[in-house]
Amino acid sequence: MRTKWGVEYHGTKICLFRRIIRRFKIRTNHQGLVDYGCGMGRVILLAARYPFRQIIGLEYSKMLVDICQDNINRVAKYLKCHDIHVLNQDANEYILSPDITVFFFYNPFTGDTLRTGFRRIEDRLRARPRPIQIIYYKPVCLEEMIGEFPWLGETDRFTDGLAGWPVVLYENRRYRQ
Repeated sequence: MRTKWGVEYHGTKICLFRRIIRRFKIRTNHQGLVDYGCGMGRVILLAARYPFRQIIGLEYSKMLVDICQDNINRVAKYLKCHDIHVLNQDANEYILSPDITVFFFYNPFTGDTLRTGFRRIEDRLRARPRPIQIIYYKPVCLEEMIGEFPWLGETDRFTDGLAGWPVVLYENRRYRQ
């Protein structure tokens, strides 16, 4: 069951998201971003202030999806990206769009859900090779299984300065910039 691997919800701080974009030189122009475990949508709203082509939020909780959608509707006219979709589904049921190149994880789930999610990203890269960026805030569970994903390389890391958690940028090794 999906909820076995879920983690409690925490929103990403605004200043931290801005620092992530600057520090990791996230490619926002005409790229697609997916936020795994988007919660109430803070990362979606912050990302939509950049010129992402498309933003997708994945959230298992219907209550959080409804709040997220309300938040997006409330500020839509101020956003640069208007192609935003919030999906109420298990992350492992999501069929990755071939245009997604930026992935955001704030420790949304653990165990098999996380493992399957990264395998699905790898499968999509095999089908359509391209450079990607995976931003992982608080990668506690991923660090335990990173050896299972030799295609993935850590390219930068810093500590958030708020709670002392690491923020890590991973890129696929073949296309590292």
